[in-house]
Amino acid sequence: MRRYDALRSVDPGRLFFYIHARVFMCDGWIMDKIITVLRYVPVLGWFVKEAIDGPDSTKINFLLNVVMTWVLCIYVFGYPAIILPLLVVAPMMIVILVVITFDPGGNSNA
Repeated sequence: MRRYDALRSVDPGRLFFYIHARVFMCDGWIMDKIITVLRYVPVLGWFVKEAIDGPDSTKINFLLNVVMTWVLCIYVFGYPAIILPLLVVAPMMIVILVVITFDPGGNSNA
């Protein structure tokens, strides 16, 4: 049985969360370390803690605050605030594509 045979019967929404967990979470330990470090930053730590442990409305407010902070940075700094996050995302997408297409068994059967 191939590694990703189970993914063929999964709907796209669950496939997205599987890929998210596989690539970004890395079995949870990297994200746990990042969150632990962020919790020690004075003001941002309070927001991250509330977004993780609080109700759903605080999660939505946290995401809106992140987006609005990016918009404010675009207003203040202009073009570099737009291009720098995109330059960070480009290598991440290459890594995501490699992780998705990697088959350690070497099976080329479709």
